[in-house]
Amino acid sequence: MKKIKLLLVSVLAFASIASSASASPVNPDKNQQAAKTTTDVVVDGTLVGTRTTSIELKRESIGDNVTVNMISTTHYDLLPSATNEQKDFYQDKTESTVIEKADNQYYVDGVKLDDTATTEPIIDLGVNKNPLNALAASTDSGGIPEISHYYGNYQTYYFASYDSFKFWTGWGPAGNSVQKSNVSINNPYTSLAIMNISSFASYHSSMKLNTLSLMEILGLAAINIPDVIGAIVAGGAAAVQASMVYDAYNNAHDTLSAAYGYISHM
Repeated sequence: MKKIKLLLVSVLAFASIASSASASPVNPDKNQQAAKTTTDVVVDGTLVGTRTTSIELKRESIGDNVTVNMISTTHYDLLPSATNEQKDFYQDKTESTVIEKADNQYYVDGVKLDDTATTEPIIDLGVNKNPLNALAASTDSGGIPEISHYYGNYQTYYFASYDSFKFWTGWGPAGNSVQKSNVSINNPYTSLAIMNISSFASYHSSMKLNTLSLMEILGLAAINIPDVIGAIVAGGAAAVQASMVYDAYNNAHDTLSAAYGYISHM
């Protein structure tokens, strides 16, 4: 899965996705840490299984320079009722990210982290976030209305999505937007868009909840991605919490980008 570019400032929005466990350190060693969370996987309002995310942090220091290898493993336990398409979509994966601090600069997979505060402009193409005609006939819905969502009656669907979101500032969408209406359930991209939107909402919720906990640990009233990266490098309890934030942040971007792409091709 392509690594999402680093954003200095983005935003979190509320999403009601259940999580059955919070991040907790398995190993208190500052240079060898781990955490695990388990979250319900819900599609079309139906529980189809659980997603367990395990993160390992391996830290090496030479003087003031620090290298952290963050290994994220995602495992799905799907219910027998899950469809074959859902089983194909929710696949186990392992990803590794190398985070470095060298000469007081941060690097992620060799790319320098820009510490200049920026925001992404919102290009509003007239997305109707709560179409009354769609809501009136909807028995199936999901996502985060302000950023990416769908409504339908199991025969036809309405989709609307941005291709990015902001972290913290403004708590809203970013980038380009797309919307499609009267999309058939038989459209080859319908179920793919629905599953990606559902996954995005879940990751976004995990990101938000873990960010609020991280802010409390760090004693911050506002936060950005360099703060998250810095906490991972610094080690300690904050590193575990920050790693959960950053992992969910990347996965939220990946699934949102995929949803936007599928909707665009409908």
